[in-house]
Amino acid sequence: MTKKRSPGEIERMRKDTPNVTRQLNRIYERDGGICQLCGLPCSREDASRDHIKELRLCTKEEARSDDNVVLAHKKCNEERSAALRMAELVEERLEKLRNKYLRVELNRLS
Repeated sequence: MTKKRSPGEIERMRKDTPNVTRQLNRIYERDGGICQLCGLPCSREDASRDHIKELRLCTKEEARSDDNVVLAHKKCNEERSAALRMAELVEERLEKLRNKYLRVELNRLS
């Protein structure tokens, strides 16, 4: 089972280090300079790595693997990340509502 990473650990993994720069150069070449989220050409200056499996759920090996990243515009990457965060918040809220409903029903039946 993969452990969840802390926000600080995730931020350290995202920093622009020489290894990150080399990986971005590799995936830029591999993906032909095309953003894999919107399908449009991406300049090297506007390029970022988008993790296929969420970074916070990755092992260190998965986080570093070229197989788990695609080329994305920085803006596309930010929008996708925001959408994923919103989906998580909605799911958490739904779970709380389900639990509350179940407690109310159990109390009513008691």
